[in-house]
Amino acid sequence: MLRESLTYLRTPCKKSFRSLGYLRELVALEARYQRCQADWRSHLDRTQEMIKKACEAASQNKKVAILGSGVLSDIPVSFLSAVFSNVHLVDVCHLPQARTRTIQLANVQHDIVDISELADPLIDWAKSGAFPERLPWPQYPSSLDMEDADLVISANIISQLPLIPLDFILKKSPSTTPDMLNEYGRAVIKRHLEFLSNCQGAVCLITEVERKRWNNRGILDLEDPLWGIVIKSYSEEWFWDIAPIPETSRSYNVTNRVCGVIAKSGADLRTTTAST
Repeated sequence: MLRESLTYLRTPCKKSFRSLGYLRELVALEARYQRCQADWRSHLDRTQEMIKKACEAASQNKKVAILGSGVLSDIPVSFLSAVFSNVHLVDVCHLPQARTRTIQLANVQHDIVDISELADPLIDWAKSGAFPERLPWPQYPSSLDMEDADLVISANIISQLPLIPLDFILKKSPSTTPDMLNEYGRAVIKRHLEFLSNCQGAVCLITEVERKRWNNRGILDLEDPLWGIVIKSYSEEWFWDIAPIPETSRSYNVTNRVCGVIAKSGADLRTTTAST
């Protein structure tokens, strides 16, 4: 806990991102990675191998962007630095550990971007009364220009995008209906997919498509982490033991089914996704 607290204090982060809890969750992710990296190893290796394979789909090697780069546990950043002239790591903030990993890579840039453009609007919404009918909806990230990106990577983040905004909404407006929350979560994911589909260069999308809670007696329940959005076609699939006992519970494990898509352009990705 001391290490996590120090990381939280040492990490530069915009006030609205802190207020919503993005920095707290990023620090928690780094801590979970340190605890679970042996169980995550296969998933991390598969993710990195797929990203390396996606580089072959890029028509040029000038610019690659990693959306939601996180703690870089699943990103082969040194490999990307060697392949591309410019590497953009995109997230709401970047932990000191992540910056240290790239300090020797002169062509790696850390971009501070709110991918769903929700943090500031949600803070303003809360200040103005937090009325459910006035909720701000996700937008394309205005400060993120992907027109010149030869490869855009969205790895293991899309299912996470709605979670912090929804927690904030429930905290500020407990009367928000489940139907509205479901619609909101689906809209966040759909907007991200639409953003990817508008990218001119190649796109690599890696995401969990099913979450299973289970123990030695069998499957306890299945959850849809994409809020009704379906990946229609994907080239690879594997399982991620994201929370083995006792990480989140002493009575069950959590395993994600993960799929990966490589598209030669964002327009091709549009044909592989659909909303139910």
